[in-house]
Order: sequence, then structure tokens, then C-alpha cells
Amino acid sequence: MEGNPKKLENQAVFDREAMAHRVRKLALARNLNAQELGRLVEVKKSSAANYWDGSTMWPTDRVLVLADLFGVEPRWLISGEGPSGAPHGDQGGDSVMVQEVDLAYGMGGTYLDISAVEPKAIPFPRSWLRTFTNSDPEHLFFARGDGDSMMPTILDQDIVLIDRSQIAINRQDRIWAVAYGELGMIKRVRAMPDGSYQLLSDNPNVEPAVAVDGEMTVIGRVVAVIRRT
Repeated sequence: MEGNPKKLENQAVFDREAMAHRVRKLALARNLNAQELGRLVEVKKSSAANYWDGSTMWPTDRVLVLADLFGVEPRWLISGEGPSGAPHGDQGGDSVMVQEVDLAYGMGGTYLDISAVEPKAIPFPRSWLRTFTNSDPEHLFFARGDGDSMMPTILDQDIVLIDRSQIAINRQDRIWAVAYGELGMIKRVRAMPDGSYQLLSDNPNVEPAVAVDGEMTVIGRVVAVIRRT
């Protein structure tokens, strides 16, 4: 016998929804919604919502892409069974060097190729980095907060991890590293209907700035804040 068709159908629905729940949890931890996740794993915009809520099962080839994106085992993503650890032999103990750059320096065209300052580098665990971004380590750098304009989110001398592969303002009020007026700064960025951008500080005592006509260059998105205790 093939088994009770209704039971098998119900089991398939459960597995599909359970997998969707795991995918959503991983995506939301990175501030990704259904459309953004669909774009990253290259599925049709019309299908992204169905995969997101579990009404449609993720295709096998996209499951492998999801596993790579989130740094988990495909088997765990599908069934919830077994370890969820990183695929392809990625060892959590491995460290990668991430460069430090001083955002107090001028950041016009000279900064983008990191020729204006002498960079340093410190090791970060690869598995830890993957919880914030799937970008290659060479696309990452860290900088130290300077001043109080982003308090209480970022304190003076906090370390911010910046992903240079993310330069499209695709969601309002995220925190970005930008070049504005030949200065590097960390701000929330809000796209305005007239094509300008508001550069917002979390400190309510700091007035927002407005960038127009290419005055602002996005250097990368702040994906983590590290605070010493």
C-alpha cells in the first residue's frame, strides 16, 4: 500500500509549513522580507510570497541556495532533523581577517579603493560573520564609532561591521556607512519622493541632513554593532 493519501497530504503540508517557518526565522534575523529573500535566491516575485508562507514547497535547487545563503545544512532546512551547522565543511572555528578603516578620513573617490588610509585587520570567526551576512570576507570591513550622533544604538568607540556588497537603499531607515560632503559617517538613510535622501541620527538632538544630486555615496550597510563590556 502507498499509505493513506490524506495522511500523506497532511504530512506534506506540515513539512512545507515547518520548512517555511525555519526559512522565515533565518530571513527575519537578517531583516529580509519575502520579496528581498526571493530576489537573493532568484525566484519569481509572484512566487516569493507562496514560498514564504509555506503554501508552496521550495524547489530543491532553491533549497541548496537557501542553505548556502544562511550557512545551514540543506537536510536540516527541509526536515529540521540533524545539525543545522554550516555546509561544505565550513568550520565554525575558522577565522578570517577583516580590515579596519577610519571613517573620520575623507571618503570621496579615494576611500572606495581603500587607498586613503593605512588599513589594519583583526580576525573574526567565519561562522559568526555568517550570522549577519553571506558576503565574502573581502567585502567586509569594520570601523569604530566616533561621537554620539547615533546614540543609543551605536556608542562612541563601538565597532560596526559594514558590508560593502550592499549598496542599494532597498529599505527605509536602515543604518548605512555613507560618504557625504567628503566625510565618512554612519547614519540611517531615508529615501524621499523627490529623489533626495535624509541622513538621520538616532540621537534626537542631532538635526537630519539632506543629500541631493549625488551628494551622497553609499559605502555599505551596517550589519552588526559590537560593544565592549
